Amino acid sequence: MLVRKSYKINFDETVWKEERDQRKYMIHELETTRSLIGCTKREVIQKLGDEFNDDNSDRWTYYIGTKNVFGSKMYLVIYFGTNKTVFKIEKR
Repeated sequence: MLVRKSYKINFDETVWKEERDQRKYMIHELETTRSLIGCTKREVIQKLGDEFNDDNSDRWTYYIGTKNVFGSKMYLVIYFGTNKTVFKIEKR
């Protein structure tokens, strides 16, 4: 019987910014704690870094790794509302 391990690590700004291959293990905490909800764009940049997202866009993406052996890329998508703060995040 194959046992699948679930890897989850606590979110760490430094690790997120410097070790991109570890990002997929931090997503669970970002989703469950909803720590980005209500953040401004400046606060998101402070936490996650600047990855060439357009300041005028209401949807930002951050690369979080590959999904499977076929190399499907995964992204964290952050949505900003009319008040210019995060109202939703999702993994794609």
